[in-house]
Amino acid sequence: FAKEILFRWTRRIARKYNNALLEANAVHHRTDALSSFVVLAGLIATYSGFELGDLLAAVLVGAMLVRTGIKIAKGALLEMSEAGVDKETLEKIVKTIETTGGVVSAHFVKTRLHAGEILGEAHVEVDPRLTVTEGHEISERVFKRVKSVVPNIRELIIHIDPEDDEIQLPEYPSGHSLRSFLNDKWS
Repeated sequence: FAKEILFRWTRRIARKYNNALLEANAVHHRTDALSSFVVLAGLIATYSGFELGDLLAAVLVGAMLVRTGIKIAKGALLEMSEAGVDKETLEKIVKTIETTGGVVSAHFVKTRLHAGEILGEAHVEVDPRLTVTEGHEISERVFKRVKSVVPNIRELIIHIDPEDDEIQLPEYPSGHSLRSFLNDKWS
């Protein structure tokens, strides 16, 4: 009974702080409680004349431990690999970006999870006639709006695009090469 209380209390704190280590500890408390119950049931069954009671309890406890271990390992591996957020959260982020005033569209939106927080980056297309200051103000608004919808996003790197860089544009000469060309021709 005490282990179940510990499980619920630890899990609540783990979810509050989005902490995988505390979540694993909570699962450990529940597994302890359930395995103790299974062992007790196995002992009672064995002493009541069911000879396989102890063996079945041991197999069941072993299966529970393997399942719990796989569940904890999967979560830890996802965290270490910095996997991205789920589809619904990503769609929420993209929709919030695209409905921010001054944004034409969003693309190359990527996220990763790190220590229970979301780190992201996005390319945001804006009107090409905007000043750098106006583009920066839009990026600030985008971050504030996304943060209000997805509170555990810690960082969102926003690349302001004056055009859709998914479209292959003709390659224009750089300012330096134009100056060199004109200096050569006019000298």
